[in-house]
Amino acid sequence: MKQLTFRGNYRSFTQYHAEKWGGDLDFESDPDLLLEAKYATRSALFFWDHNSLPELADKGVTKKISYSITAIVNKYDDHYDDRFNNLNNFLSKRVFDALF
Repeated sequence: MKQLTFRGNYRSFTQYHAEKWGGDLDFESDPDLLLEAKYATRSALFFWDHNSLPELADKGVTKKISYSITAIVNKYDDHYDDRFNNLNNFLSKRVFDALF
């Protein structure tokens, strides 16, 4: 979902996970835990929280906001327009309605 890179990020995710969900898992010493969907999803949430992306996303659905998020998620991606168009497609199909 979102790859963690570098030991420090695994260490930070371990601390974040303990604060949010408890437990004594250590993703730094056992990174294969992230192969499980539950932990992969949580690590993606960690990335969003760690980079303050919810606050940015809550500012609206505009190309400027979409591009600014893409620049944080994958700065060197060359599909900024595709990502924005996919988001609008999901919204028009009401994909996210069931989540809220």
